[in-house]
Amino acid sequence: MNHMTTIDREQFNENFQYYDQEIIREVIGDFFAEADDRLVNLKKNIEDKDSVNLAFNAHSLKISA
Repeated sequence: MNHMTTIDREQFNENFQYYDQEIIREVIGDFFAEADDRLVNLKKNIEDKDSVNLAFNAHSLKISA
């Protein structure tokens, strides 16, 4: 899935004009690649009422952003 289409390219370029664009795109791509699995884990933790893993997985998602 191409998540870059959901990002306002003009705003992106303005915000990250001094950074290596290829590296920024790679970091964003990695986040989206991992985010789906992390969200599945969060949903399962909620369904299982597993607060310990919910806290861990929510924190992991936050850190990767």
